[in-house]
Amino acid sequence: MRLLFQPLRRSFASPQRKLTILGLQQGERHSELKLDPAAGAVTRSRTPKRGLFDPHRITSIMNYARSTLLPNGYPNSVRPGYVPFLLHVVGTSCSNCTMNFMNTQALFMALGGYQSCSSNLRFRQNPGVAMGASAALTWVLKDGIGLFVGVSSARKIGEWLSIDIKKWRLIAFWSLGLAYTMDLVTLQFPALFLILAGASNSIKSMSYIAAAGSNAYINQHFALKNNLADIAGKCSAQNTLGTALGYFIGICLTTFINVTSIKMLFPVIVVGTTFNVATTYYAMSKIDISYLNEQRLKIVVENYLSTGRVLTPTELIKHEHFFLRGHRVSVGKLSLADALDGLDAKSLANLLSTYETRPFLCVSREEKQSWLGKLVKRKNEKRVHLYFRKDATIDDVMHGYLCAAAMMKAGTLDGKLLSEGSRREFLEKVAASGWKSDYIYVPYEKHQYELDYR
Repeated sequence: MRLLFQPLRRSFASPQRKLTILGLQQGERHSELKLDPAAGAVTRSRTPKRGLFDPHRITSIMNYARSTLLPNGYPNSVRPGYVPFLLHVVGTSCSNCTMNFMNTQALFMALGGYQSCSSNLRFRQNPGVAMGASAALTWVLKDGIGLFVGVSSARKIGEWLSIDIKKWRLIAFWSLGLAYTMDLVTLQFPALFLILAGASNSIKSMSYIAAAGSNAYINQHFALKNNLADIAGKCSAQNTLGTALGYFIGICLTTFINVTSIKMLFPVIVVGTTFNVATTYYAMSKIDISYLNEQRLKIVVENYLSTGRVLTPTELIKHEHFFLRGHRVSVGKLSLADALDGLDAKSLANLLSTYETRPFLCVSREEKQSWLGKLVKRKNEKRVHLYFRKDATIDDVMHGYLCAAAMMKAGTLDGKLLSEGSRREFLEKVAASGWKSDYIYVPYEKHQYELDYR
């Protein structure tokens, strides 16, 4: 109970008679105490108890949900695009929990079939105990395979997330759908339970690692006022809410879906995976990341060469795509020795003299098509390979991409772009557009070189 108002002292015509009114608040109920010293009476009045659908009660529930699921100070404490991401987190948690709830029951049924196919019973005197022990061991082995693969792939997944977090988050949720489908296949082939379930758990472990890593990065992106802990905590609450809803939906579905029927379970997986991918795509398309990766840098330099201006992070969202299109400027895809292979002495000398004082090197090659390209009779195309010296900086990387894109577009490199004035102008426009240049998610450290003139 707390005081809602300061004590009010009201004087009436008679100076001997004074009335004091105290306003008190307890929960949602408001009370008033009226003290009349002259009459020697204390009266108490209460507001009537509010009904279930009372507007004040509904407002109180909405405020509670807002404080539980949204960061403190919302919307001024987070960057734009937080609500689509919130809906994505709750929706995907609900969908994944529903699919996992249904698939776990299917796996139990398939495990029973696997044990029936197995004739290796160690305890002949008590086959029930042997069956249970063997089933538990198989289940632990299935989980162990997934955990081992997940830990082994964590380093590589971290590199992928650093390069393009949006694309790999989308791939993670698509891969979960593939893993759930493999769980259903165990119903048809129970003898292959350990192989199929182990492969499924491996994919799930890698997908969970990718989703958790991308969650950490996105939460940090949204933290506008040093409130990363608050946003991460609210993200956990959103996941918990989605999980609870998923269990409820799963229980409802099991009342009229046969968990041993692939035909009845497969539509649930298709709908859930489609929902996950669609919500992920929508949420990621609303997040404007201010760090440049390989895709965003290529879009920036291509637009700069065409229009003379640098796109801001918000403007670049509509040009961004989650699966890298056919860019013909590559970094780290081919070693420098292989790229220079086939050049005569004169061409090599001209190339090295052009970039003698530059921290990067652009090599244009005609790439042969793979067996698939030859199958569809695709013509060979030119590709520019970009290499950087060991002492190259982030500014040198951005300038190198600009020169490589211009070389790919025009066929030859304009000497003006190599000048210090063009370099400075481009970098100033990049900084003025809101891009952060303290780090860049481009694998420029791969296949670096040094020139040693003797």
